[in-house]
Amino acid sequence: MFVSHIFDLSKMGLFLKNLSNLRHLNITFSNNMINGYEWEQIIRNYLFKLKVFELRMSDEIPTNQNIEDYMNQLLDSFQSSFWINEHQWFIHCYIVDRTIRLFTSSKFPSYYPDQKLPRIWKSTNPKDTQQNLYRSITMINEKYFEQPMPSDICLSRIDYITIKFPLHDQF
Repeated sequence: MFVSHIFDLSKMGLFLKNLSNLRHLNITFSNNMINGYEWEQIIRNYLFKLKVFELRMSDEIPTNQNIEDYMNQLLDSFQSSFWINEHQWFIHCYIVDRTIRLFTSSKFPSYYPDQKLPRIWKSTNPKDTQQNLYRSITMINEKYFEQPMPSDICLSRIDYITIKFPLHDQF
């Protein structure tokens, strides 16, 4: 399910209410963020048979809002016992420019959609590292190489790459 621009969360709740037997939800939100408390209520109230929850959300944050504070509040909302203990659904979040991207750990992106490395990366799983994100990437485009890259980045699963010459001096 792909959703763009939710203005009324209750309408989405009404839609999901009719899917009470749903066991696997793969959902992508563009230009929206729904916090963990709201998701928990939706799942507890309407999707009580849900076993697999694959979530991707992204949103551009206005310049007058502190993006790192927003990210921390968002991640905090996914750290209740519902997420961590009951379901072991962990959340990863990173910031590129003014965009926040959030996803469940089962949905590390294989194609890295941004043209820059994350400025900040965090996870609700204490065992995760930013390197896990890089190891999951299987496709990148030429824009990725137009920036300095830390030497500890390992892109070990690349299957598809677009390169534009000349490369940045570090290569």
